[in-house]
Parts: sequence; structure tokens; C-alpha cells
Amino acid sequence: MSLRRCWCRASRVCRAVTLGTSGCGRRGSCMCGLNRSSPSIPRAPARHTVRANAVCSPPYSRTRWMMRVPWFDRLLVGAAAVACVVLVASPLPAQQGAVITGRVTSEQGEPLGGASVVIANTHLGAATTANGNYTLTIAAEAARGQQVVVTARYIGYKAATRTITLGPGAQEQSFQLHLDPFRLEEVVVTGVSDATEAKKVPFDVGTVNIDQLKEVPGASALVAIQGKVAGVRLLPTSAQPGGEVSLRLRGPTSIGGKQDPLIVVDGVITRFGLGDIAAEDIERVEIVKGAAASSLYGSNGANGVVQVFTKRGSSLPEGELRVTSRVEAGVNNMPRRMEFSHSHAWVTCGTTPGAPCDPTGNYELTATGGRKIELNQIADNPFRTYHDFWDDLVKQGNFWNGYVALGQRRGSTNFNASIENTRNQV
Repeated sequence: MSLRRCWCRASRVCRAVTLGTSGCGRRGSCMCGLNRSSPSIPRAPARHTVRANAVCSPPYSRTRWMMRVPWFDRLLVGAAAVACVVLVASPLPAQQGAVITGRVTSEQGEPLGGASVVIANTHLGAATTANGNYTLTIAAEAARGQQVVVTARYIGYKAATRTITLGPGAQEQSFQLHLDPFRLEEVVVTGVSDATEAKKVPFDVGTVNIDQLKEVPGASALVAIQGKVAGVRLLPTSAQPGGEVSLRLRGPTSIGGKQDPLIVVDGVITRFGLGDIAAEDIERVEIVKGAAASSLYGSNGANGVVQVFTKRGSSLPEGELRVTSRVEAGVNNMPRRMEFSHSHAWVTCGTTPGAPCDPTGNYELTATGGRKIELNQIADNPFRTYHDFWDDLVKQGNFWNGYVALGQRRGSTNFNASIENTRNQV
């Protein structure tokens, strides 16, 4: 009898067995040390083929043996679950979208709120915030590493373009816009098509900017644009200081109907006049005439449209409080009057020989300063005077105008407040 190492199904470990001749001849009984009479261990003959100097091996294949081990099953299932979670939670770089961020500023570094940033030949675009910041998000399927053109526009400034590579990930593209002295790149919303550049619009859109308003300030918003836009005529409706004026574009369109144009202040249609809006509070005035006005506002714009854009605090530097004051004083006087005859006596006595008048029509005086008396005149008759009614109608008047404004921008909040006091004597 000899001992060899073999695999035991009962204990699932390699144990020593005793070779014998019972059973199939070369089978042996297991010497694993377990009580085979125990009910927890099934009684079965040891199915091990033990050969001399043989290596102990289980009667099953390696794969089948591994699957029968409980702790290995749990370990394998846990590793597979962790691998699936890692694959799902870690997207591939090729599946990421593109994000373009940046800031749009002026030449002085001031933020331009409301500027548009678009990608050419696409429908992708964004508008800047009050701080001039913008964000463009492009889907992963649209960001394939191609070259695209990004354009930044703002009214009154030249457009800026830049060619970039549209790939996955984030990138920063900031723009600095320069003023357009000819204002040819401005965008005009006509109402009959998409936004069009000002130089391509087939009709006239009159514009009066803040620089033109400062040259010759007016008492009101409408008076300030007089003489600055072709086809605009102002008709006073009241002789009172600060009274309203009536505006006519091109010419009269009705005999008895209303002919005043539609007035829009900061995008809101107003039914009152503009006499209460100070000229210093206006940033620009746009006057639309013709079919474009009707296409935008329907029948209300049949007589034209006057769009007034007031100043805002959004254009101020962050956190800066700006105070603006203006005082104006002067004298109203007629520079030249019509000449009238103040010497009616020239007609009656200046042309009569011996009359007490000199050739200029004035009465002749004696050496002591008295009036010459003719024999046929009454001694106590005073000098004849002629009343000038023109002096009663036109007199010299004084005017005074004071204006104070406060403006500030802080974060997403901005304001611009003003007060004006006008005194005018006529």
C-alpha cells in the first residue's frame, strides 16, 4: 500500500489516498480526514484515478471547476459589473460637444451688451449679456473638426470675423469691435425680410445719433431733430413754453384726418407727445418712412414711424456712477425788425413849405428847446406821438435750462435717471 495525492470531491482539496484493489482495481479510498459517515457529506466512492507518480488533478475540466467555486463566481460577477459602470460613466472624447465662450468689447474695453455672435452658414448664434459675455454650445455630431467662421456684430460698430476649428471641448474667442464712421455695417430690421445691412436697404431710414443731438440742443426730442433728417417738418401747436409740436414726414396725407406719425419709445408705442422727454436723454432717433413703416406696424405706421432710443446705464463701466449736468441760459430777441415810419408828420407838414418840421419829419425846435408855434396852431397842443404796436407783440425774453442725470451699472442691474427744469420767456 502506498500514498499519493489526489482530488477529493467531498472536501474539494487535494488529500492523501491509499491505493487498493477494491472496486475497479486502481481506485483508492479517500484519506481526507473527514467523517464519511456524516450526513453532511454524501457517501460516494472516490472517483480518482491514481497512477504512480501522477499529478493530482480533478476529474472535471478547469473551466467547469472554476464555475463550481462559489467565491470565484461572486468575484467574477462583481468585476464585470464594475467594468460596465466604468464604460458607461466615461464617454469617449469623440462624443463630446464643442463650447465656445468669450467676451465682446469696444475699443475702450467697455462691454457691448446685446451684440450678436453667429457661426456662418449655420443657425447657431448667441447674444451677449450686459457684461458682454456669450456662450455657444454645439452638438457632438456637428463638431467634427471642420473650419468655421465666427462673426460678432453690434450696431454702430464694424463686424469682426474669425476662423476657428470646431472640435470637441471648450475654447475661448473674444472680440474687440471698432466704431464704424460711415455706419455702413448697421443692421436694419425692415419687416419685409430678414435683417439687412444699412447699405443694402432699398429705402431711406433717417438716423440722428447722440453726436448730432449735442451739436445744436433743442428744447424737446422732436425739436432736436429739426433740420437733421430730410423730409421732416415741425409745426408748433401751442405758443406756450415747452408746448407740443406736430411732426410731418414728407408731406400731408389727409385733409381732415390724423397725419402725425407713430411714435415708439424704447420699443413701446406711445400715444402722447415727446415734449416731456429731454433731448439729453436720447441716444438716437430713427425715422422710417414709406412701405417699411407700414410693414412693421400696419396701418398705424401709414404716416411714418419715429423710433426714439433713450440712454441706459448698460453702456457704463462696471460699478461706475456717472453724473451728467448741463446748464444753459440766454436771451430771446428779434435780431432785426421791420422798419416803419415813426414820423407821420413828414407826410402832413414835412412836405409843406414853412411847416414846423425838418426834412426827416421831426418837429423843429426853438433855441430854448421848445416847439415852433405857428399862428394857426394852439399853443398848448402837445407833440403828436405815434404808438408802435410791434413793441407790444415782440419783447426781449430770457430763458434758462438745467439738466442733471445719474447712471450706474452693477452686475445685471443698470439705471439712468434724469431731471430737467426749463424756463422760457417770450
